Parts: sequence; C-alpha cells; structure tokens
Amino acid sequence: MVHCEYAANGKLLNNNRISSILNNNNETGSQRARASTTATATTTNTATAAATTTTTATTIATTITTVTITATAIATIIATALTTPATTHTAPFDPLDNSMVHNNNLSEEISKLFSFLKSQDNEA
Repeated sequence: MVHCEYAANGKLLNNNRISSILNNNNETGSQRARASTTATATTTNTATAAATTTTTATTIATTITTVTITATAIATIIATALTTPATTHTAPFDPLDNSMVHNNNLSEEISKLFSFLKSQDNEA
C-alpha cells in the first residue's frame, strides 16, 4: 500500500515517492521481461548447442563407419592377394618367370634376344 502525505490545503506532498514506487514497479516488470527474454535466449542457445553436438556426433559416427568399411575392404584385398595363386606368364621371355631356369640360364636367354645384332655385325 502506498502511503501518501497531504498538506493542509489537501495537496499531495510526497508525489516523488509515488512516482518512484510506480517506476520501481515498471522496472520490476521490465526486469521480469528481460529475465524471460534471457531465459528464452538461453534455452534457444542450449537447444542450438545440443543440435550442433548431435550433428557433430553423427558426422563422427559416419566417418568412423566409412573408415571401418575402407579398412575392411583393404584387409579383404590383402587377404585375397595372399591366397590367390600367381598368374602364369605367357610371354616368350619373362625375367620374372621361374620356368626360365628350365630353359638353360639367363645369359643364354639374353644372347637369344640380341642374336640378331650379332648376325648384322658379321654381315658388315
């Protein structure tokens, strides 16, 4: 309750006090509005942070899955390569082909490759 003081002529003496009380009430209302706005903004920021965290977690999970799939694929390729027999060579002369040992030795095979040069040399 607001206490008002009046002069003998009936005029209000403490008009400033009433004004001050009214202003305080308005400020209290403003403070409530600001607090409500701040709470709403904080809730929105928290929700945004939670959504960002969820998105980041999903991205990380997807990346881990991709890396796992890639690692599995590489492991499968390596395992297959280790168990698959080597392809036999069909070229007339292949330095990596072990059957060359059965065809005499490396120097003879090289001689055969360059034999045409020897025949040209003899003709000159």
